[in-house]
Amino acid sequence: MIEINIMDLKKEIDEMNKYISEYEEVQLNLFNQLKESTINWQDEFSRQFESKIYLDKKETYILLCQLKDKNEVYNYAYNQYKEIGKKISCNLNNKNTIITTIDNCILQANSIINQFNAIDNSFYYWEYQTIEDCKNKVINVKNKLRNVLSNIRNIYQKIENIEIEVNAKIKELEEIKIHDFDFTLS
Repeated sequence: MIEINIMDLKKEIDEMNKYISEYEEVQLNLFNQLKESTINWQDEFSRQFESKIYLDKKETYILLCQLKDKNEVYNYAYNQYKEIGKKISCNLNNKNTIITTIDNCILQANSIINQFNAIDNSFYYWEYQTIEDCKNKVINVKNKLRNVLSNIRNIYQKIENIEIEVNAKIKELEEIKIHDFDFTLS
């Protein structure tokens, strides 16, 4: 079952953008301060510390890239689903049942139209116009059902394509791992 509220998804994206921006700022400030701390400290430990800082800076950059990649998946889903609607609830397992049900309704409408066509109209009688009006109503219903069926197929196809793409993007994401900063003076 797919349940998507576009407004909630947008809020999550905005919040994630805020966190990414804050993370970038903290990362920049932290590693600038740590780098400055080694300027006046010149010994073997300072070089080890600087090396550890460099490795941690590299790791935080990778983490930032991973967060941005995850945010891109959210953005992709948001941009695709907002074209469908504001709140989406879809069970892809029911697709065939729904399509078959509408197909059966169209078949029933065709059967009714055929029954109307089988009525002898070789002579004019006062009910003839009423019969033609009823037949035209059934034809209109059948045409609306065809449009609904076409729209439903298109929406299901779009949702399936979005889900395939989102799942592929998720599989490409790397697991986020955060290591402890480990530096001891020895």
